[in-house]
Amino acid sequence: MIAEIGQYSLVLALFTAIILAVFPILGAQTNRPQLNAIARPASWGLFVWVAISFICLTITFIENDFSVLYVAQNSNSQLPLIYRICAVWGGHEGSILLWALMLAGWTLAVAVFSKHLPDKMVARILGILGILSIGVLLFTLLTSNPFDRLFPPAPEGRDLNPLLQDPGMIIHPPFLYMGYVGSAVAFAFAIAALLSGRLDAAWARWSRPWVTTAWCFLTIGIALGSAWAYYELGWGGWWFWDPVENASFMPWLVGTALIHSLAVTEKRGGFKMWTALLAILAFSLSLLGTFLVRSGVITSVHAFATDPERGIFILGFLAFVVGGSLLLFAWRAPKANIGGNFETVSREGMVDRARINPDRSWWQNLRIQPAGYYGMLMAHFGVAVFIIGVTAVRGFETEQDVRMQVGGVSQSGGYDFQLVSLKTIAGPNYAAIQGHFDVSRNGKPVTSLYPEKRIYTASQMPMTEAAIDSGLTRDLYVSLGEPINDNEWSVRIYHKPFVDWIWGGCFLMALGGFLAITDRRYRKKEA
Repeated sequence: MIAEIGQYSLVLALFTAIILAVFPILGAQTNRPQLNAIARPASWGLFVWVAISFICLTITFIENDFSVLYVAQNSNSQLPLIYRICAVWGGHEGSILLWALMLAGWTLAVAVFSKHLPDKMVARILGILGILSIGVLLFTLLTSNPFDRLFPPAPEGRDLNPLLQDPGMIIHPPFLYMGYVGSAVAFAFAIAALLSGRLDAAWARWSRPWVTTAWCFLTIGIALGSAWAYYELGWGGWWFWDPVENASFMPWLVGTALIHSLAVTEKRGGFKMWTALLAILAFSLSLLGTFLVRSGVITSVHAFATDPERGIFILGFLAFVVGGSLLLFAWRAPKANIGGNFETVSREGMVDRARINPDRSWWQNLRIQPAGYYGMLMAHFGVAVFIIGVTAVRGFETEQDVRMQVGGVSQSGGYDFQLVSLKTIAGPNYAAIQGHFDVSRNGKPVTSLYPEKRIYTASQMPMTEAAIDSGLTRDLYVSLGEPINDNEWSVRIYHKPFVDWIWGGCFLMALGGFLAITDRRYRKKEA
């Protein structure tokens, strides 16, 4: 019964999305305020129906309802509860439903937090997000329904991929999807501006906090994925150049350019066409990344499905969104107010007497700076920290692939690693060989590390769990390979200087972005 409630909720969400897509845009274009007023209630309805559907799917996982095909394929009764919940988005169908939930959440956020915007503008934005929701919900219902029944029910589930049975799985996909899907808001703002013919400083100011928020979530999501790969895959790398990793990195690059371009549009009135095009491109690349993951056209550790029907649907949706938006851009952008003059000398680069007064003390000058200024400083400081981390780990890391037996010692980066013991342990749904390594430097104990080689009970899939001692200036990293003979194991040992600065820099960038969106100028009432 729970699965049927989730199914019906998706259908109701689709009808609500159709209402949201049709009436507000029609009202804005025909100047009928009563139709504009439908936008915000419809946004609430869309979110509620998708949230109910997502909750129903979560319940089927918690209750081990193996009469639901998706649950039987991605869960197991031995799976710990937290990973049963994570398994909701661990496969193709659930991740698409998460996509729909995030899109509905962003739509609701725009409805709630854009009361200072003109009603016509909000109606257009929410209507465009409704159109996107129609595409995602149709894709879910027609090709990727997570509530399909399995008859007869499976006695036991296949299990969640052991690679995904990790705490990082709890937060990495939601953050990544928040960033991915958040680019739809920038896209909707750009399309709404093109429809209204208003590519001006006010439009840029309205868009900036939404673009920055999505960029912050995407930054955190990419950083969490990088950290997950670093400690979970057992090879010590922080970026694999996997096709899907690259697909998430491209919207981040375009989003970074969009943030800076919006600043120019807001302050100088320039780059208007370029800014609108970047907003379209950012979301288009997010859709392209989704297509790459779902279609099976590439080989990736992130790939979910190889069903050509799904790939064709997403490709068609991608063509509709990208093609339609570019046609609208070509038609409307030249007619919009395209302007902006550039001086030979940048006024932002010179001393601004309105802000910096020589009669004031330096801390008084700092106090009058807006929050966006400090956010900008923190984000760029994060870039510097990130670059230091990358440079240090690439230039000075040491790696040892060695054969070790109990009592053996190996050196790396000035540290001695002694294999003290090997023992068999049992986890909730796996058995493992656990190594005990004592680490010392100049004869003084530093730490003990306990890497594992696991075999998961349901899938019989082997997994390497690295052991890491993290510090401000270095990581000590040990992973067990394969047994060479009865007495020896292959062991990989790393000394990685400043590697944590890579992720620290990313989180400083995101923190700077979140600080910037608190700037009161973004909440200024516009006519």
